[in-house]
Amino acid sequence: MKRIVFIGVLMAIISSCSSNKEFEITEDSIGLISKSTLLSEIENLYAQDSVVVDGASNSIDKIEVYRGQNLLFSLSPKTENPEQIGTVKVEDPRFKIKGSGISLSSTFQEIQSEMEIDKIIPTAMSASIFIKNSPFLFAIDKSNLPESIKYGFDPIEKTQVTESTPIKYFFISWE
Repeated sequence: MKRIVFIGVLMAIISSCSSNKEFEITEDSIGLISKSTLLSEIENLYAQDSVVVDGASNSIDKIEVYRGQNLLFSLSPKTENPEQIGTVKVEDPRFKIKGSGISLSSTFQEIQSEMEIDKIIPTAMSASIFIKNSPFLFAIDKSNLPESIKYGFDPIEKTQVTESTPIKYFFISWE
């Protein structure tokens, strides 16, 4: 009986570790993909999922990986080497940054408490949050910002963003 319980617990631990790795993000990896993975390898790595390649026969503009109808992430090539991954846009909230637990479900306050924000730069529809010495880039929707800064293009101070502001997009840049 003890042996059966032990085996059951061991299997639960092993399966939870493998599923956690599948949705784990580090500065050099996301799920099954590492910084050195080539775009041509994505279809093999995610053979059980749907991989949609956008581009001409000799160049790739973007790759989207779906599990069922859920978009997991999209990849874009490096500017200087179009065979390598330049940016990853995280689309599934199950992906979490190892150590901090930050995901698409996180808020500005969680980013601020776990990472050192370098600057916040507004764009037309969002504001980009750059993390110091990190490949991570977060975006928040400008509609969630106070009226006094919502329509401007001046850099935004951390104190101008409310703690409960949700993440709109989340990128990893390996450029």
